[in-house]
Amino acid sequence: RLHRVKSYGDDRRAAMSSDADWLFESVQQFLASPSWALPVMSFIDENCIVFDSDDENKFAYMEIYQAFKDMVESLLEFHLSEMGVTMEAFYAALASNPHAHLVKTLLEQLLVIDDFLSFKKMMVKRNAELEAEALGMIARYQERAALGDEADDAAVGGEDGENYELQLERAMKLSMEEAREFKVESSDLDALRRQQEQAELEMVLAMSMQLEAARAANPTVDVDAQLERALAA
Repeated sequence: RLHRVKSYGDDRRAAMSSDADWLFESVQQFLASPSWALPVMSFIDENCIVFDSDDENKFAYMEIYQAFKDMVESLLEFHLSEMGVTMEAFYAALASNPHAHLVKTLLEQLLVIDDFLSFKKMMVKRNAELEAEALGMIARYQERAALGDEADDAAVGGEDGENYELQLERAMKLSMEEAREFKVESSDLDALRRQQEQAELEMVLAMSMQLEAARAANPTVDVDAQLERALAA
């Protein structure tokens, strides 16, 4: 009979331990799920701006801390209620299994919630992270804006967006290719240009001499007007 009683006690403790393990695993999975992480991170992001690196514990810190505790406790209580477990039963299970590995992990996570200084450090750190992210976004926006202005400037003068230097380079390359096609060197082109300018100058001088002779022969002729018409032609 005593053996049966001992066996019954062992079986009951084993069943209770199995139930506790299932409960702890469920809570641990909940603490790693979006159902927990999203509201917690949203609360932190919305309220961390109040926290700075000063050592002073302001009254507003305590108000936010209390609101945080109320929120996480309600989240945990709602999850436990869906499993038919009360908060008191959950805490009793934790106290009955202090050496279980899952219990140590859960206690580390839950005790942080009850530690104001840890909460404050977390909020100060998150505030600094968000400030750094904001400054980084501003810097990237300014960089993109500067690159956009440069691109707009480069697009002026070309429907395809090519900049002026590229168009000039292509035009020079095309001119050289055309010159090579007709077997004309750049030095020859300069010589032809000088010859053309000299011929135009000589033509103007000749016309001027002819008109001066005409003026001497007939003073009533408007020589200047004729010269302008000749040059315009």
